[in-house]
Amino acid sequence: MKSENLISLDLIENQIYLIRGHKVMLSTNLAELYEVESQEV
Repeated sequence: MKSENLISLDLIENQIYLIRGHKVMLSTNLAELYEVESQEV
């Protein structure tokens, strides 16, 4: 893999929230990570 295609681990970790003891990520953030529309997640 090329380094320019990698996403910073800090960026991903900052988008993970702890809610009632569970780690969750918003669908909009997941869609951005996978480069798709949020309706597709």
